[in-house]
Amino acid sequence: MPFFTIIPQPILVSPPTMQRQFLLVYLLIVTQVSQAQTVDSVDSFIRQEMMKQNIQGLSMAVVRDGKVIKAQGYGLANVEWQQPATAETVYKIASVSKQFFATGILLLAEAGKLNLSDPVHRFFPDAPESWRGITIHHLLSHSSGLIRECPGFDPQKLKPDSVLIKSAYPAPLLFKPSEKWAYCNVGYFMLAEIISRVSGQPWSEYIGNTLFAPVQMSTTRTTTTSELISQRAGGYSRVGSTLKNAPEYLAIRPSGAFISSVLDLAKWEIALQKSGVLTQKSKSLLWTPVIETGSKMPDETPISYGYGWNIATQNNHTLVSHGGSLPGFSAQYIRFPDDNVAIILLSNADGVRWADLIEKLGKVYLKK
Repeated sequence: MPFFTIIPQPILVSPPTMQRQFLLVYLLIVTQVSQAQTVDSVDSFIRQEMMKQNIQGLSMAVVRDGKVIKAQGYGLANVEWQQPATAETVYKIASVSKQFFATGILLLAEAGKLNLSDPVHRFFPDAPESWRGITIHHLLSHSSGLIRECPGFDPQKLKPDSVLIKSAYPAPLLFKPSEKWAYCNVGYFMLAEIISRVSGQPWSEYIGNTLFAPVQMSTTRTTTTSELISQRAGGYSRVGSTLKNAPEYLAIRPSGAFISSVLDLAKWEIALQKSGVLTQKSKSLLWTPVIETGSKMPDETPISYGYGWNIATQNNHTLVSHGGSLPGFSAQYIRFPDDNVAIILLSNADGVRWADLIEKLGKVYLKK
C-alpha cells in the first residue's frame, strides 16, 4: 500500500504551485517521522539504562528556549501498587535542593539584608574562633573547610538546625577557607538557619513563599513522612539482588530538603531562563566558578563549583548541573545555559549512574 494516496482533483492551481504544495507536505511528513524517531530513540535508550541499572522508575523533563519539549515517566513510581511513573510523579530531590537555598540567600542580598562577604560570626556569634575567616561565600561554594556532616544529625530524630550546627563546633577545620573544596552539608544547614534568622520566618516558608509560589510550583515542598502527597513515588534500594523499600528519614535536612516533580522543576527552569527569579547579576553568581572541585569530566576537563551548582563543559558546551542522592532516590538537574536547554531527571532508585544518560541526552537535545 502506498504511503499516501493522491486522489485526482480538478486542477485549480498551476503545476509549479502543485509541486510546491506536494513538496511542503512531503517535508512535513519527513520532519514528523524524524522527530518521532528521535523521541523513540531517547525512550529506548532510557529504558535500556533502567534495565541495566535496575532502576524501578524515572521521570524526565526537557526544557528548551523556555518551553517544555518533553516530559515523560518510565517504569514504576510504586512497585507494590504497580503505579506507573509519570511527569507528575513526586520524588525526593536530595541535594538538587541546594540551588534553592543559594537563590534564597542571593534574594536576601539583593534586598540589602546581608552580604555574601558577611562572616558567619554575624549570625552565629558563639561559633568557634577558628571559624572567623568563614563567610557566606564560603558556605555557598563548599570552600569553608568545615566538616561534611553535622555530628549530631540522626535521620530518625527531629532536631533544630541550630542544635545540629552547634554539634559541628568542636570539629577542627579541614583546611583554611578558600584553600580547597570539600562538599559540606553543614554549610547548607548554616545557610538555611541564616535565611530563617534574617527573613524572620522559617526557611521552608521563606523559600516556599518567595521562590515556589511565584513560579506556581504546586508540588514542591519539604519532605514529609506524615502528610499525604499526591502521586508520591516509593523509594527503593537493592540489598544484593533483592529489592527493598528504602528507609525513610524522619529528619528534614536543609542540604536535601525538598520533594518535587520534573514538571515543577521545569517551571523553575523556565523562570531561570526568562530571568524571572533573580537579577541577571545575581543569577550569574550561581553559575560563576568559584573553586575547582578536584573532579573531572570524562574528557578530563575540570569541574568547578559556584553557588549550589557544578560548572563544567561537555562537548564544548557549558554544563551547569547538580545531582542528589538519598536512600531510595537519585536526582540530576542538567543545564546547558548557552543553548537554553535543561534536562531534569528524577528516579526512585539510589545509586543511579547518570554519566551515560547525560552524555546521550545532551547530544540529542542540544542545538546543532
